[in-house]
Amino acid sequence: MRRTASALLALILLSGCSAASPGSSGDAADTGTEPAASAPVASEPAAADDDAAADADATSGSTVTFRVTTTGKAQVTWGTLNGVSQEDIGKGTWTKDEDLPSIPVASLMVVAVNFTKSQKVTCEILIDGVSKSKQSGKGNTASASCDTDGS
Repeated sequence: MRRTASALLALILLSGCSAASPGSSGDAADTGTEPAASAPVASEPAAADDDAAADADATSGSTVTFRVTTTGKAQVTWGTLNGVSQEDIGKGTWTKDEDLPSIPVASLMVVAVNFTKSQKVTCEILIDGVSKSKQSGKGNTASASCDTDGS
C-alpha cells in the first residue's frame, strides 16, 4: 500500500510540475519561482525499485529442470519468461536444465505423437531440485501439462 501511495504521489507531483502556462517556456527563471525539490519524490520510487530488485535476487541463480518420461514418441514444449522451445523425443526419459529468470514462471507440456498405440507420458518441473508440478496422462492421445510460478 505504501508503494502504491508513493507512486501515486510521485505521479501527481510530476504532472503538476510539467504544466506550463501559455506563452511561457516553463523554466523557473521565467516564473520567478524555484522548481520543487525532486529528491523526496525520486527517493520513494527508488526504494520501490530496490525492493523489486531484492525480490528478483531471491530467485536469480535458480535452476529449473524440465523432466519428461514417455513410453513412445512424443513432442515436448517447455519455456520460461526467457522463451519457449519445442523438441520431438523418443521413448524414455528426457530432461532439460535452464537458468530461471527473476520471475520464476515455467511451463512444460508433453504430447504423444503415435495415435495408433496407447502410451503413458509424465511431465515434471523442478526448481533447484524441488518438484513444483507433476502430471501424467495415458492413452492413444496421451498428454500432460505442468506449470509453476515458483511457489
